[in-house]
Amino acid sequence: MLNLYPLNHQAHLKQAFHSRDFVESCIESFPDHFFDWKITGCFYSALHFIRGYLETQKIDTSGFRHKDVEETIDFNTNFHRHRKRVYFPKTIFLYFKKLRTSCDNARYECYYLNEEDEKDMANESLNKCQEALDAIVKYLESKGFPPPTELKTAEMVGV
Repeated sequence: MLNLYPLNHQAHLKQAFHSRDFVESCIESFPDHFFDWKITGCFYSALHFIRGYLETQKIDTSGFRHKDVEETIDFNTNFHRHRKRVYFPKTIFLYFKKLRTSCDNARYECYYLNEEDEKDMANESLNKCQEALDAIVKYLESKGFPPPTELKTAEMVGV
Protein backbone atom coordinates (compact mmCIF):
# COMPACT_ATOMS: atom_id res chain seq x y z
CA MET A 1 0.00 0.00 0.00
CA LEU A 2 1.38 3.38 -1.01
CA ASN A 3 1.45 5.88 1.83
CA LEU A 4 1.03 9.36 0.36
CA TYR A 5 1.82 11.02 3.67
CA PRO A 6 4.82 9.26 5.20
CA LEU A 7 5.40 9.99 8.88
CA ASN A 8 8.71 11.18 10.22
CA HIS A 9 10.05 10.45 13.67
CA GLN A 10 8.53 13.65 15.09
CA ALA A 11 5.04 12.60 13.99
CA HIS A 12 5.50 9.20 15.61
CA LEU A 13 6.80 10.83 18.76
CA LYS A 14 3.78 13.13 18.90
CA GLN A 15 1.42 10.17 18.44
CA ALA A 16 3.29 8.16 21.10
CA PHE A 17 2.83 10.93 23.67
CA HIS A 18 -0.78 11.41 22.58
CA SER A 19 -1.55 7.72 23.18
CA ARG A 20 0.27 7.70 26.51
CA ASP A 21 -1.62 10.82 27.63
CA PHE A 22 -4.87 9.14 26.62
CA VAL A 23 -4.07 6.12 28.80
CA GLU A 24 -3.15 8.31 31.77
CA SER A 25 -6.34 10.37 31.35
CA CYS A 26 -8.47 7.22 31.18
CA ILE A 27 -6.83 5.80 34.30
CA GLU A 28 -7.46 9.02 36.16
CA SER A 29 -11.03 9.58 34.93
CA PHE A 30 -12.20 5.97 34.70
CA PRO A 31 -10.10 3.86 37.10
CA ASP A 32 -12.47 0.86 36.97
CA HIS A 33 -13.54 0.95 33.32
CA PHE A 34 -12.30 0.83 29.73
CA PHE A 35 -9.39 -1.53 30.36
CA ASP A 36 -9.48 -2.62 26.72
CA TRP A 37 -8.79 0.94 25.56
CA LYS A 38 -6.14 1.57 28.21
CA ILE A 39 -4.27 -1.57 27.15
CA THR A 40 -4.68 -0.68 23.48
CA GLY A 41 -3.32 2.81 24.17
CA CYS A 42 -0.25 1.35 25.88
CA PHE A 43 0.49 -0.77 22.82
CA TYR A 44 0.05 2.07 20.36
CA SER A 45 2.18 4.39 22.44
CA ALA A 46 4.99 1.81 22.43
CA LEU A 47 4.49 1.17 18.72
CA HIS A 48 4.91 4.84 17.85
CA PHE A 49 7.89 5.32 20.16
CA ILE A 50 9.57 2.38 18.41
CA ARG A 51 8.60 3.50 14.90
CA GLY A 52 9.90 6.98 15.69
CA TYR A 53 13.19 5.51 16.85
CA LEU A 54 13.43 3.33 13.72
CA GLU A 55 12.92 6.41 11.55
CA THR A 56 15.96 8.00 13.24
CA GLN A 57 17.88 4.84 12.30
CA LYS A 58 17.10 5.43 8.59
CA ILE A 59 14.34 2.81 8.44
CA ASP A 60 11.28 4.06 6.62
CA THR A 61 8.35 2.60 8.56
CA SER A 62 5.59 4.01 6.36
CA GLY A 63 3.29 1.17 5.44
CA PHE A 64 4.64 -1.02 8.25
CA ARG A 65 2.24 -3.45 9.86
CA HIS A 66 2.72 -4.51 13.47
CA LYS A 67 4.44 -7.69 12.30
CA ASP A 68 6.89 -5.62 10.25
CA VAL A 69 7.90 -3.69 13.38
CA GLU A 70 8.37 -6.97 15.26
CA GLU A 71 10.56 -8.37 12.49
CA THR A 72 12.65 -5.20 12.40
CA ILE A 73 13.41 -5.24 16.15
CA ASP A 74 13.61 -9.04 16.56
CA PHE A 75 16.66 -9.90 18.65
CA ASN A 76 17.16 -13.21 16.82
CA THR A 77 19.63 -12.44 14.04
CA ASN A 78 18.84 -15.68 12.19
CA PHE A 79 15.42 -14.47 11.10
CA HIS A 80 14.18 -11.75 8.79
CA ARG A 81 17.38 -11.34 6.79
CA HIS A 82 15.39 -9.69 4.00
CA ARG A 83 14.65 -6.69 6.20
CA LYS A 84 16.94 -3.99 7.52
CA ARG A 85 17.01 -4.54 11.26
CA VAL A 86 17.83 -2.64 14.42
CA TYR A 87 19.03 -4.67 17.37
CA PHE A 88 16.72 -4.60 20.39
CA PRO A 89 17.50 -6.67 23.47
CA LYS A 90 15.41 -9.80 23.91
CA THR A 91 13.63 -8.38 26.98
CA ILE A 92 12.52 -5.26 25.11
CA PHE A 93 11.41 -7.29 22.09
CA LEU A 94 9.37 -9.57 24.38
CA TYR A 95 7.81 -6.56 26.11
CA PHE A 96 6.66 -5.33 22.71
CA LYS A 97 5.22 -8.75 21.81
CA LYS A 98 3.44 -8.87 25.19
CA LEU A 99 1.88 -5.47 24.52
CA ARG A 100 0.76 -6.55 21.06
CA THR A 101 -0.78 -9.78 22.38
CA SER A 102 -2.49 -7.95 25.25
CA CYS A 103 -3.86 -5.37 22.83
CA ASP A 104 -5.17 -8.04 20.45
CA ASN A 105 -6.78 -9.93 23.31
CA ALA A 106 -8.37 -6.81 24.75
CA ARG A 107 -9.80 -5.73 21.39
CA TYR A 108 -10.70 -8.97 19.66
CA GLU A 109 -11.36 -11.43 22.47
CA CYS A 110 -13.58 -8.96 24.37
CA TYR A 111 -11.62 -9.32 27.59
CA TYR A 112 -12.36 -6.97 30.47
CA LEU A 113 -15.85 -6.00 29.37
CA ASN A 114 -17.42 -7.35 32.55
CA GLU A 115 -15.35 -5.21 34.90
CA GLU A 116 -17.12 -6.34 38.08
CA ASP A 117 -16.02 -9.96 37.60
CA GLU A 118 -12.69 -9.26 35.95
CA LYS A 119 -11.50 -6.00 37.50
CA ASP A 120 -8.54 -7.53 39.35
CA MET A 121 -7.40 -9.44 36.27
CA ALA A 122 -7.86 -6.34 34.11
CA ASN A 123 -5.87 -4.16 36.51
CA GLU A 124 -3.08 -6.74 36.63
CA SER A 125 -2.93 -6.88 32.85
CA LEU A 126 -2.96 -3.10 32.57
CA ASN A 127 -0.16 -2.82 35.15
CA LYS A 128 1.95 -5.28 33.15
CA CYS A 129 1.28 -3.31 29.98
CA GLN A 130 2.33 -0.08 31.67
CA GLU A 131 5.51 -1.78 32.92
CA ALA A 132 6.25 -2.98 29.39
CA LEU A 133 5.67 0.50 27.94
CA ASP A 134 7.86 2.08 30.61
CA ALA A 135 10.65 -0.44 29.92
CA ILE A 136 10.52 0.25 26.17
CA VAL A 137 10.59 4.02 26.71
CA LYS A 138 13.48 3.69 29.18
CA TYR A 139 15.44 1.57 26.69
CA LEU A 140 14.85 4.08 23.89
CA GLU A 141 15.87 6.94 26.19
CA SER A 142 19.13 5.06 26.86
CA LYS A 143 19.66 5.15 23.08
CA GLY A 144 19.10 8.93 23.00
CA PHE A 145 15.49 8.82 21.77
CA PRO A 146 13.64 11.03 21.94
CA PRO A 147 16.26 13.76 21.79
CA PRO A 148 15.86 16.02 24.85
CA THR A 149 15.00 19.06 22.70
CA GLU A 150 12.14 17.21 21.01
CA LEU A 151 10.96 15.80 24.32
CA LYS A 152 10.74 19.29 25.77
CA THR A 153 8.92 20.57 22.70
CA ALA A 154 6.43 17.68 22.83
CA GLU A 155 5.71 18.37 26.50
CA MET A 156 5.25 22.09 25.87
CA VAL A 157 2.63 21.60 23.17
CA GLY A 158 0.79 19.08 25.31
CA VAL A 159 1.05 16.01 23.12
